[in-house]
This record gives sequence, structure tokens and C-alpha cells, in this order.
Amino acid sequence: MKVNLGQKLSSQLTLTPQLRQAIRLLQMSALEIEQELIQAADENPFLDFDNSPSEDFVDPILEFSHRSSSSKLQRVDAEDMEEFSTLSKEDTLLEFLMHQISTVRANPDVKKILYFLAGCVDEKGYLRESLEELRASLDQLDLSVDLSERDPLFDEALGLLKKLDPPGVGAMNLQECLLLQLENTSDADEHIVQVAGDIVTHCLEELGKNNHDKMKQKVKCKDSALHGAIKLIKSLNPSPGLQYSTDPGQVVTPDVFIKKVNKRWVVVLNPNNQPNVRLRSEYVEAVKDIKNTPENMPFLEKFNEAKVLIRSVKQRGDTILKVAQAIVEKQQGFFEHGDLAMQPLLLKEIAETVSLHESTISRVTNQKYLQSSRGTFSFKYFFGGQISREAGETVSAKAIQTLIKQMIQSESTEKPLSDGDISTLLNNEGYQIARRTIVKYREILRIPPVHSRKKLNQEL
Repeated sequence: MKVNLGQKLSSQLTLTPQLRQAIRLLQMSALEIEQELIQAADENPFLDFDNSPSEDFVDPILEFSHRSSSSKLQRVDAEDMEEFSTLSKEDTLLEFLMHQISTVRANPDVKKILYFLAGCVDEKGYLRESLEELRASLDQLDLSVDLSERDPLFDEALGLLKKLDPPGVGAMNLQECLLLQLENTSDADEHIVQVAGDIVTHCLEELGKNNHDKMKQKVKCKDSALHGAIKLIKSLNPSPGLQYSTDPGQVVTPDVFIKKVNKRWVVVLNPNNQPNVRLRSEYVEAVKDIKNTPENMPFLEKFNEAKVLIRSVKQRGDTILKVAQAIVEKQQGFFEHGDLAMQPLLLKEIAETVSLHESTISRVTNQKYLQSSRGTFSFKYFFGGQISREAGETVSAKAIQTLIKQMIQSESTEKPLSDGDISTLLNNEGYQIARRTIVKYREILRIPPVHSRKKLNQEL
């Protein structure tokens, strides 16, 4: 074997402790960095962290929970903030049900009861009160019928509730929830569905114990059918409501505000969201007289750690502002006209604009929020895929989703649009979009498929 001795020149990136800290702070939320600085100030005598609100800033938005400020930051007038009060969030289960009920054609009193029942559904999608208790609560509704006619209206409304999406909603217990979902199953073998229904009806306890022999004895079926039915049941959702947001009042802290200046939307840092951390002047003076000896090293190290942390916090604020400015500049149309004017945007584009690495942009957009007259949005909201048009231009996926939502909202109740219909209509407008993409976007929007919308309208 021949051995060669030589030199090789290569470059290697080594993350220093300071760089690691800067990266860690960059991806923290406002609340997380506040907690981090409180702890750091407790452990380091050189640090002074003030998390009290600014005396000259009155914040009219009650959702704000973070109260750090800095007098050196650009100020925001309270009167300018009054219009910024809408928080954007994912639909809750209740909002999703309300949207469906608004499209239902039914007796006005039935719809009142239907809205009432939707409000009684818990976060998992169940009605936890008994039917007697629910009926007794109808007195609070302004119904134009006498007592003798209330029960039939209640039963009709309850039946409609159980036909809404997600399948299984409005059930009184797990057994009914699973049965409702089995009734909505259209792509499974009829015999398997029947066996699954028998198992849910008569063998839930045995199913929980995985007692196949007892189940087979009760439902009287072959092994293949039994295994197919069990597999089908396991594919059902025992808590259909949990796929929706269960915290409609989620508290988020905007890192920046978006306001209009000279016909352009610009970014302003939230003054009550910038950590006011500094060195304690009395300790800084004391350090000047301390000699660099081994016994003084722990004290001097704390001093250096404090300076590095303050520098990292400032760099974090500068980077957030720089990235937010680049996003807003790219999405001027959105802030002026809404989702239809959303531009396709990739992390790479912002990285090139602000001369930062794409991974840094990813960290900056994590748990960071901007607040505008259109609501409060995560930085990540403005990034997404794109759809090509025949003319060669591109539009954002969110703009297409908005078009789909508008088309379905204005569709005929007798003949709702299928995914293929929507794909054809969009292609006729020059958008190159496949049916499977329509399905994906419709599911993101939590819009039921055409057969569910059609079935509901026919039954009404």
C-alpha cells in the first residue's frame, strides 16, 4: 500500500457559542424570549431586563400579553392602532358548522334549533347533554310554534346536524359517532361496512379487548370479513371535532405592525414587543477596575455573556424587521386587496432579497406575527406554492383557494360544482390546475365534497 503525505485546503463552518445563541433566539416567539431574558437576568448580575409596558404607549388591543418596550424604537400612535383589531385564525369546529348551516334550506325554526345544537357540540364533536336536557333548553329560543310542535322540529334539526361534516359530528356517544361515519362510507365493500356496523353496535367492548373470537361469534362472519371490518373501524375518527381549531381566542403577540404611508404599506416594529434589556451601569463601572486574573475570570465571563446576549437580542429585532419589510414589499397587493392578490412567494426569494441564508429566513418566520388592517397573520402565511397560467405568469396557491371558495359559495344548491367542474372552469380562465389539486385545496378549506353538499340540499 502506498502512503502519500500532502496538504489539503478545505473550509469548515464552526458554530461558536455566540452564533448558536443568536440562532436560538432568532427562532423564539415573543413570549419565549421574554421568559429567556427573565431567567438570564436572574442568573447574570450584569443584565437588567425590564418587561413592564411603556408609560407613553397605550395599547388598545387586549390580546397583547407581552409588555417589553424600548424608547429607542420607532413609536406607534395609539390612534393608528385602533383599526388593527382583527385576529386571523383557523376556523373552529363551531364556525365550520355555522358556515354549513347557513347554506341549509329549512324551516326558520328548524334552523334556529340547528344553530343551537351546533353550539352544544363539544370540541370532540359530541353532544354531551341528554336529549331531554337539550329539549328543555329550547325555551331560550324565540320559536314561532307552540310546545306541541317543538319535538318534531327538534328531531328534524338533530337529524340535519348529524348529516353535516365532519362525519360523526352530533353523536351522543362513541358508538353513534362510528355508526354515523360508517353510513357516510361510500368506497368500501357493502358487506364489510355491514359487518363493521354490527361490531360497533354489539361488540364495542370485545373490540376494545381485541377479542376476535367473541366478535366472530356475535356477528357470525368469516375471518376475512371480520379483519376487513376491524380495519375499516380503525380508520374512523373517534373524535372528529379535534381536527379543527379548539382555541378561537388564541393569544398571539404581533412582532410588527403594517400601516399605510404615502400609498405604500410599510412595517413598524411593535414597541411593546421589543425586549428592553441592558447592562447594569453600576456593575459596568465596577468591571473597569477589575484586573484580568484567574480569580476574577467567572465575574468577567458573566460580563461578556451579558454583552453577547444584548447584541444577539438587537440582531434578532433587526433581522425580524428586515424580513418583514421584504415580505410586505412583495405582498403589497394582498394588504391592499386581500387573498386574491396574494403573490407566490418562496423562502429563497426573501433570502436573496435580504442577503441571508434560507435557513435563517425559516427561523425568522417561525412563531412571528404581523398585524394589519386585514388581521393578524403568521409570517409563514405569506409563503406557499404557485399555479401557472397560460400567459406564463404565476399566481399564489392561496389566491386559487380563494377563487375555489368563492365559486362554491355562489354555486347552485340543486347542482353543486364537482371538483372536475371547478378544474374545468379554472382552466377556462387560463389557470393550469388539475382536479387532484382542487381536491387538496378544498380539503384545506374544509369544504365538503360535492356528494355531501348535494345530499344535504336534497334532504332539505
